Amino acid sequence: MSTETLKTIIDSLNAEPFNAGLDVVTFSALPNDKLLQHLSNVICWVDGEPFIDIKREGADETAFRIFNALRIIRYRPPADIESLQEWRSQIVEGEPTALYPIFDYIFSNIEEVREKMYLARFLIRVDIPAEYQSDPEIAELLSQTNVLMDQFKEVHQEASKVRSNSDAVEDIMRDLKLMDEEKDQLKRKIDIIQRKTQRISNMDKHLALATLHRKEQERAEDLQTQKQAGRNAEIIAEQQMQRLDGVLQDLEKTSKAMDFAGMIETLEEEIATDRYMSEEKLAGELEAACIALDDLKKIVSIPVMDRRDIDELKREIENKNAEVIQITEERDNREQQIDESLSIYRHQANAVQRKKAGLADQLQRAREELATITESVEMHRQELIEKSGTDEFITSVQFKTYGERLRVKSNAFKRKNSELDRLTTEISISEETLHLLQSQWQDLRDQIERSGVSVSENLEEEVRIPERPKTAKPKSTDVEELKDMVREMTERLNEEKTEVNMLTERVRDQREEVKNLQAELANRIEQREATRNDLLSAISEGEAKTESLEEALAESRQQREATRNDLLSAISEGEAKTESLEEALAESRRRAAELEEEVEQLHIWLDKLDDGPEMVRQLEADIEAANNDRHQLIDMEKRRPPRPDGAKQMAMWKALEQIFLKKIELARSPNKKPHDNFGEAPIGDRPPRVETAMGHRN
Repeated sequence: MSTETLKTIIDSLNAEPFNAGLDVVTFSALPNDKLLQHLSNVICWVDGEPFIDIKREGADETAFRIFNALRIIRYRPPADIESLQEWRSQIVEGEPTALYPIFDYIFSNIEEVREKMYLARFLIRVDIPAEYQSDPEIAELLSQTNVLMDQFKEVHQEASKVRSNSDAVEDIMRDLKLMDEEKDQLKRKIDIIQRKTQRISNMDKHLALATLHRKEQERAEDLQTQKQAGRNAEIIAEQQMQRLDGVLQDLEKTSKAMDFAGMIETLEEEIATDRYMSEEKLAGELEAACIALDDLKKIVSIPVMDRRDIDELKREIENKNAEVIQITEERDNREQQIDESLSIYRHQANAVQRKKAGLADQLQRAREELATITESVEMHRQELIEKSGTDEFITSVQFKTYGERLRVKSNAFKRKNSELDRLTTEISISEETLHLLQSQWQDLRDQIERSGVSVSENLEEEVRIPERPKTAKPKSTDVEELKDMVREMTERLNEEKTEVNMLTERVRDQREEVKNLQAELANRIEQREATRNDLLSAISEGEAKTESLEEALAESRQQREATRNDLLSAISEGEAKTESLEEALAESRRRAAELEEEVEQLHIWLDKLDDGPEMVRQLEADIEAANNDRHQLIDMEKRRPPRPDGAKQMAMWKALEQIFLKKIELARSPNKKPHDNFGEAPIGDRPPRVETAMGHRN
């Protein structure tokens, strides 16, 4: 890195608010952690944040903060992947080779970097997880944030325009003040000149002649400029013509030495090579690329594979390898049966094909290298054009042309020198003519004085004013005619004074118009200031809205946490209800067992009682009530969350249902005794055997 760049970095670090107190030696001897701390301080200062001690935060947090800031200010890292990884590790370790360019970039573009960090504070979007984006409130807040970001962009652009316009207005006001000062100075100079010229006779003629002289000078300058431009255009045209002549001569020499038969052979070879490249080599490469692309598409379309799919693919690969081995063996067997004399030609053809493919690859690489070299030459040519300002480069032919052009210019110089000598001679002749005219004027003045008319000359004033051109000799020497001429000149002077008065009035009117325009300009400046204030207020309102949106986003996050807590409490309540349902189910099972016992007792009582049908109806009513309870429990069981032992419970309820149906069938059968089919009933439904007084079991 250059010494000037180091000096710029050190001066910036020694200024406010860093006050590092560094010089070249101490800055070069800084350890890596101190240098990284200075970079962190610079990034915090640019972002408008307080300084952060990197020792109190993790290395990953420091690296993330620095890389994020570099991404915002659009610092270009290395393009190569390996160089990029090395660059990142050097920044994390605080290597000077990676940090010095970052310091240089920030301090060289400080205003631009600050503006980017300021805009990033309001325009970087918040990353929201995908599971929360479906929330309508969050989606609405995101849309509002996007709208406010767009409004902030528009307001920032308008504010930038107003800021630039305000700077331009300040420059205009400064220029107006300078113009007013120059105007006052010119007024004072004009007053001084007017006082000096009041005593000069024929002032109007002097002014007219001075105006004519100024116009002629301006015209001469314009003619000189046009002449110089024409001369430059002529030189450029000569250079182009000489360059084109050289190109034409080279083309003529090339055409004379050209071998048309060799060119045709070369073209035929190039056509054959291009045909092979396009029809065979590139077509094969394109086909292979298409096959590889199809394979990649198939791989992408394959769903997620598990261990079973991998084993199946391995089995398929083994089968394919076995098929390949078998096909190879069959080919070898077929080749053994073919005449060996033909294999020589086949091997030669394969060798020629391989050599052809190798030469095609070399040709392709040579063409790519030629394109690269051509591009490099063109790039260097553009750099030379930018440095020299012209696309002309000195060669031997051009140097000879330069010598010829120098001889032409030498001849032109000699010609102009002779012309200058001629003009010098003319000047000497003019001076002699002037001397003769002065002697004639002396004689004329003596004659006028002898006629009784005094001639007054103010030599002091004539010294201060520019010398006017000599007037022609008067037509007459008569005093009366001279008086008439003086009278006419006086009348003309009065007329011109009236014209001067009119011009003065016009100047006064124009001054009033200038004052009005200045007042209008002041009003417009006030309007622009008002507009600027309105835009600044709009910017402040936008910032306030942004802060309110951030508060609303925080509130929405709190509401989301509250909703999550409510869901957790609802889940806990559901678990409690599930436990209560399980208890109710256990109670129903206990009640079903009691009902079974009651049914058994009823079967016993049916042998002794005559009112069997009434007991059956009562039993059916109890069974129906139990069924209703069972259905209610089943509905409750369906509404509660599924349990791992649901299949067992379903089987138990189905068995219980079959038991009750069988009991109803037995109770409704009029021809059978209650205990006729006890042997067929399930073991759990058989009533206990009761021994009668006769000593046997019923």
